[in-house]
Amino acid sequence: MVIRYLLIFFCLFSAPGFAQPGSGIPWISVRELTDSLQTHPKGTLLYFYADWCAYCKKMERNAFRSPAVLARLRESGIYTAGMDVETTDTLHFGERQFYNREATTGRRPVHEFAYLLGSRDNKAFSLPVLLLLDENFAVIRRSFSYMTTEELLEFLK
Repeated sequence: MVIRYLLIFFCLFSAPGFAQPGSGIPWISVRELTDSLQTHPKGTLLYFYADWCAYCKKMERNAFRSPAVLARLRESGIYTAGMDVETTDTLHFGERQFYNREATTGRRPVHEFAYLLGSRDNKAFSLPVLLLLDENFAVIRRSFSYMTTEELLEFLK
């Protein structure tokens, strides 16, 4: 009997935590992005985040769910790829392999792929990072801070 109540409780309170289809930007992984770029090169919005990043979560709840942002992304036809900077996955991009060499340091590790694309000269690595890239993966625009819906729409122009 107790198990039945626990099961009902779990089902009721965990269901809203699952992502709903169409509830935000349809992110693909960097691994999927590399495959897609090889077969059909086009522009990309690349998003670096971490589970502990409060501003990342705020953008995911607000700007990334905005109907205007979703419409702009659909119109542009670009890929939308996201990556948790703390992943321990080995990434193959072009002829190179990228690792998270900091994964065993005991602090918040940042994957070297994120460092390569999301770093600034003489500044500490910070999140969220958004990069707008052309079909050759050249950087068009970069953002290293939280963006409102209006700021994200301007960024995507």
